[in-house]
Amino acid sequence: MTPETAQELHRLMALPWTIVRETTPEGDRLLRVREIPSAVGHGETDDELERDLRESLAASLSAYLHFGDPIPTPGEAVSPAATRRRRATRHPR
Repeated sequence: MTPETAQELHRLMALPWTIVRETTPEGDRLLRVREIPSAVGHGETDDELERDLRESLAASLSAYLHFGDPIPTPGEAVSPAATRRRRATRHPR
């Protein structure tokens, strides 16, 4: 991971993500990030849930950044890296 990518990941991790608490029919406790469907935390305790969610969110965001995919951010915040990518892929007329 480049220093620029690491900095962008750090910035993205600090955004006010929408966290949804769920309990499965089997009784498993989950935390999900509404904007990033692949970010799911599982655990027995609140600490385990939060740690697992944070790791999952970091992995999901890292994948978005690695592949250059648009990142759905909370509250219509726009990722500067996504903006740079969009500008770089525009073709002159």
